[in-house]
Amino acid sequence: MTDERSVIGVDGGGSKTEVVWIRRDGQILSTTRTSGSNYQDVGIEGVNELLEGVLSSWLRTANREGPACICLGLAGAGRPDEQRTIAESLLEKGWADWVRVETDARVALAGAHGGKGGIIAIAGTGSIVFGMGQNGNWVRAGGWGPLLGDEAGAYDIAMRALRTVLAAHDGSGPETLLSRTLLAELGLRSWTELVGRVYGGDLDPACPCT
Repeated sequence: MTDERSVIGVDGGGSKTEVVWIRRDGQILSTTRTSGSNYQDVGIEGVNELLEGVLSSWLRTANREGPACICLGLAGAGRPDEQRTIAESLLEKGWADWVRVETDARVALAGAHGGKGGIIAIAGTGSIVFGMGQNGNWVRAGGWGPLLGDEAGAYDIAMRALRTVLAAHDGSGPETLLSRTLLAELGLRSWTELVGRVYGGDLDPACPCT
């Protein structure tokens, strides 16, 4: 591979995905931001669809060959079986000569510490603490998704607020200013409308498990 070959980096979280196309000599060819690509939410079909939408446009516009490699840091793809499934699928499509898949926390750690050991605490759509020693060994805590954990993540905070409001509504909890502010923010006329919004899928957690 020559320095003219390009690489693509994908940083995919629960609410957004950032993609950069860069030549091996460091020249940035293009960048874009699109919807979330949490693997547990969109699945392999969603990952393929997202990349196809980006890559087909880029390569057609630039009239270039495909990238030498694609590195993906995806929420919900922190386990070997998931990473292998994603890599094999992308290789089968011939989009790159080489594919590497990591959890988005691993990518964030590399960016924060320049590839060296360190620790990060992420509180985005979900939450996770991820660390790596100088010997390359890593540890993680959290990243279990909205049903199992993700304490202090955005979805967890929002659900705690809604439960507090409903407890006040039922009389089983103290009164709170959230009752008025959240009602207006969600565009509800009364809290009885919340059930349809939540269970009908209108308020989607976007599955932020890592």
